[in-house]
Amino acid sequence: NALFHGEVSPVGDVNACTRDVLRFRLRSGRHSLVIVDLPGVGENGLRDQEYRALYRRVLSELDLVLWVIKADDRALSVDEQFWRGVMQPYQQQVLFVLNQADKIEPCHDWDTRTSTPSAQQRDNLKAKQAAITAMFRPRHPACAVSACSGWGVEEMVATMMRCLPDRATSPVATQLHGRLCTETVKSQARDGFGDAVGSAFDAAESSSFLPA
Repeated sequence: NALFHGEVSPVGDVNACTRDVLRFRLRSGRHSLVIVDLPGVGENGLRDQEYRALYRRVLSELDLVLWVIKADDRALSVDEQFWRGVMQPYQQQVLFVLNQADKIEPCHDWDTRTSTPSAQQRDNLKAKQAAITAMFRPRHPACAVSACSGWGVEEMVATMMRCLPDRATSPVATQLHGRLCTETVKSQARDGFGDAVGSAFDAAESSSFLPA
């Protein structure tokens, strides 16, 4: 919801609100983007068993998965089990995001005037990112954001664009909130689109020489 125009999925503060696969198609001109919202793991053991089958069915369809973890959450054993049991074949598609950076200790040090973390909070966020890297060994660097204040979101979007396959960069860029569609993001989208077109032409050129 912090990334795209409008509210693209229901968000609840207490009860898990996504119990199945929710799909949303966003359109802008000739571009369209499908956002898939999957249920979070760790609600309870029975549901996690159901979610394993659900994830395995859907993951192969996705260009990128944003795996969101609360910055102050220390109980990651369920995430680790799910990662090893389900997600590892799809590591290239996963970007870890530490959200609610404003709540990491010492949370009272968060500067509400500038919506930025204190020096101690920055150190703790870096330590948490290092812990995520050590635990999951992801292919992409973990990002830290405070979605409610907007801190870190622009940097996360730039990382997200680098993680996307070339063919997906332009559709994503067209759907971002205007403030997030920076010159860097636009450049990445243009470069990705050009690379995707080049690959398509290369494939077509190669296939034209195949015997009938």
